[in-house]
Amino acid sequence: LASISGLLSWLVPEMEVMQLPPNALFPELHEMFVADELTTAVGIRARVGHEFLQLYAFIAESGSALTVPFLITDGREDSLVNPDGITRFHELASSTDKTVKIVDNMWHNLLIEPGCEGILDMYATWIAERCPPEIK
Repeated sequence: LASISGLLSWLVPEMEVMQLPPNALFPELHEMFVADELTTAVGIRARVGHEFLQLYAFIAESGSALTVPFLITDGREDSLVNPDGITRFHELASSTDKTVKIVDNMWHNLLIEPGCEGILDMYATWIAERCPPEIK
């Protein structure tokens, strides 16, 4: 499908080409997502999928140019974003101040899943450690 994504994007940009995987780890959150009237029931469309593929290729090609401090996180059970890809991006980046955290027993929506308090604390601590003393 990736090999013809450009053609599909051009010919049938709104064609649904795949469904997003459900949150199998926290099905109650998936049900809440599906029930939300502001959430679309359409999967990935051809144009969006093609743009994602182009973006991923750009990141893979230019990730080494990232030199600013960054923290990147993912849930180990994520079926939307491969945690191995997060780790590879972390390794690729040239930044000397970079942190990757793959969190056990979490999926993709780390800020709303059970255990999110620990995630928020981790973000706050990471930021505070990089702030000048007068801001802390």
